[in-house]
Amino acid sequence: MVYFCFTGISAINAVLTGLPIDLIGGMGQVGTYVVTGFAIFPIIAIFMQFGAKKGLISALVVLVARILTLSSLQLVLMHGQ
Repeated sequence: MVYFCFTGISAINAVLTGLPIDLIGGMGQVGTYVVTGFAIFPIIAIFMQFGAKKGLISALVVLVARILTLSSLQLVLMHGQ
C-alpha cells in the first residue's frame, strides 16, 4: 500500500491543478455565495433591531460596496495591476 501525506496548501493546490477538470474555479464560484451570505446576516439583524429604514440604508450601503469591489476587481484583472 502507498500512503500519501500532504501538508500545507501547496500540496493541495498541486493535486487540484493536476486534475483534468478545473475544481479551483468552481470553488471560487462557491465562495462568491458564501461572501454574499455573510453580508446578508448583519442586514437581517439591523432590520430586526433598528427597523426597516435603517435596514434598507444598510442594505444599500452593502450593495454599493459589493458592486464597487467587484468592478474594481474586474479592472485589476483586466489591466493586470
